[in-house]
Amino acid sequence: MKRLLVLTRLSKLTILIALVMLLCSCGGADLDEISPALTFDGVSVNGIPSAATTTPTRALSGTVEPGATVEVTQGTTVTTATVTGDIWTAEVSLQPGVNLLTVGAADARGNQNLFSLSLTYDAVSIETYTTPISVDNLTISGLVDGVNYTSPLEVTVTPADTGITPFTVQADVVGDNWSVPLAGLATGANEVKLSNVIAGVVEPVEAVVTITVDAAAPVVTIDPPASPVSTASTVIVPSQTVTGGSDPAATSLAILPLPVDGDPVVDAGTGNWSALIDSLAVGKNPVTATVTLASGATATARTLLLVEPTPPLVVSTSPVKNAVGVAVTSAVTVQFHADMDANSITTGTFTLDAGGVLVPATVVYEAATRTASLTPDADLAATTLYTVTLTTGITDDSVAKNPLSQPLSWNFTTL
Repeated sequence: MKRLLVLTRLSKLTILIALVMLLCSCGGADLDEISPALTFDGVSVNGIPSAATTTPTRALSGTVEPGATVEVTQGTTVTTATVTGDIWTAEVSLQPGVNLLTVGAADARGNQNLFSLSLTYDAVSIETYTTPISVDNLTISGLVDGVNYTSPLEVTVTPADTGITPFTVQADVVGDNWSVPLAGLATGANEVKLSNVIAGVVEPVEAVVTITVDAAAPVVTIDPPASPVSTASTVIVPSQTVTGGSDPAATSLAILPLPVDGDPVVDAGTGNWSALIDSLAVGKNPVTATVTLASGATATARTLLLVEPTPPLVVSTSPVKNAVGVAVTSAVTVQFHADMDANSITTGTFTLDAGGVLVPATVVYEAATRTASLTPDADLAATTLYTVTLTTGITDDSVAKNPLSQPLSWNFTTL
């Protein structure tokens, strides 16, 4: 009897424990097993999102679940981010070359979320050159930390022919770009080395390429990009038409990254070519043109396109600037290169007028295509000059809410 009583009490206790465990496993009102939301807003310099690759410090930012903590891990260095509401910010110091970082968030219950990224600090780099070449001279260029480098910035050429003495040429530096003409290259492989002492970096920083001189090398060139600072350029849209020249006898010409329409357009008589490169990434975009002759000989020209994500940029418009014969039923559309803040694109920041008189219209932003549309409430007047205006009240959808750098306007005339 006593044994039965004990067993009964034990059974009740077991059931009670089981119920408690069941409640815990099913989740009460306070149980949270969901990883905290964490986003990354891109790279910025001095608080401004930027694709610049020549600065030793970077400011990072994004959004996070309110109340969570954020840490940035770089090797053995851990930086605790500042979290204000749902926005986190942190500044990291970089070493020359590629830097691997991990950004992690943790909420009060220990749930975690993280992502990794790599940031490249181009203290010095060689970006533009051609090899092999059939002549003994060419101009090369690249990037440099224009603030922390030690002047003069010099390029040393060591010919493959040991009987030829290595020589040094001083490069011209403009901002974060450098360039230098090289002459007197020897037949064969020439080692070209850019070396400099960077403030705050213990060892000298070097970049090395090999440029081969071969009389049988085919001709291939890439024209300097539009609006160059040196021979590197900051482009304003993520699509860019690139042009150059190639040996008229070439059996093939390959452009990387791939043009949006496949093969480049080549003039058979002159070898001049053009290619539309689509979907350039924010930051550095190395572009190469490689030609091949029937003999199998090849040559490759290299250049660099830099795409900046700020300020937000207009990729295309419809109607285009100075268009004539536009249908009176037309809407006005504007496509941006970045995600935009829909609340900033309104009838007050995106307008259409004729002679200063605003056209009543509806403005809508479509996030999927990054396109804003202005649809007039009624047909436009015939044979009339209209003006479209975008104000700096229009911003992107980043944490920084970067505005258009300046008001943008253009005209079109109806049919």
